[in-house]
Amino acid sequence: MKLIWTALPVLNPLWYIYSHDPSTSSIDLQFFFGKSILVSPVTEENSTTVSAYFPDNIFYDFLTLAPFALTITAPPNTDFEIIVDPDTHDQASGSLYADDVVSITPKATTQVQLSYTKEHLHELHDHALL
Repeated sequence: MKLIWTALPVLNPLWYIYSHDPSTSSIDLQFFFGKSILVSPVTEENSTTVSAYFPDNIFYDFLTLAPFALTITAPPNTDFEIIVDPDTHDQASGSLYADDVVSITPKATTQVQLSYTKEHLHELHDHALL
């Protein structure tokens, strides 16, 4: 949906976000969803692990909130927590996209735009797509 609203791409190659890092220029399987979610997909059949490159930055594990990064798929109807990391002006913004995590073309999706200002989280847009 971001593509429609702003003409900016929703998916970006790793080298686009980290153009100053020469190690990212040859990585073609990792990408960013939006500006903050690094995706390192499993691309080999029957594989149970994936190797990933993490640029020099702080990434967080979705489950433990510990610094690091993993692509996590949560089972349906699982509670989750949104972690807000405000800037030096105590502000942050982002979006959350959810679908059934199984279907190639899900029957329903939701995208929520969020803004955080001085200890208050605001929902800007809630788009339920069927």
